Amino acid sequence: MAEMYDSFTALAADQQAGIDYEIIAQYLDPRLVYAGIHAGSIETGTDEIVLALGGEDEVGPKRSTYRFRGIKPSGNNALHVESTNFRDEPQLEWMLRRTLQVVTIH
Repeated sequence: MAEMYDSFTALAADQQAGIDYEIIAQYLDPRLVYAGIHAGSIETGTDEIVLALGGEDEVGPKRSTYRFRGIKPSGNNALHVESTNFRDEPQLEWMLRRTLQVVTIH
């Protein structure tokens, strides 16, 4: 798949937070974070896996989780940024600097 964006910064300059995508991050434990940078309608099932691993219940996750979710009515595949190029998203970068291990789902 040819990527439209070579970084989160490039994506954020062209797409609108809250309209095209959303970021849901909860930092609860410095030992481990479960991250899904292709969640929502970018790659089906990513949300569910991250939430299951994070111990999601009616209150929220029990472990640290990060999800970059495509929320457009259609065309969410345009929000796909290669994992190796997604290093510049500020919330994820903050979490990773403070976490011992990360498990990425995609």
